[in-house]
Amino acid sequence: MCAWHLQFRFIVDGVWKWAEDAPAVRDDDGNYINVLEVHEYVPENLESLSGFEPPASPPSRCVSHVHA
Repeated sequence: MCAWHLQFRFIVDGVWKWAEDAPAVRDDDGNYINVLEVHEYVPENLESLSGFEPPASPPSRCVSHVHA
């Protein structure tokens, strides 16, 4: 099963923050960055998904910013 390690921080009042109660690593500059391990999910019974309706997309006012 495949796993991804996502690294993230938050911007609060214009300042980069990290969640101290969650797993974290330090980057090359010594800043803390939270880490989330995400595993691929494969249902055991694919037939159980036949009636699944995905949720609607969020309103356009919701904006996601990604910083490299």
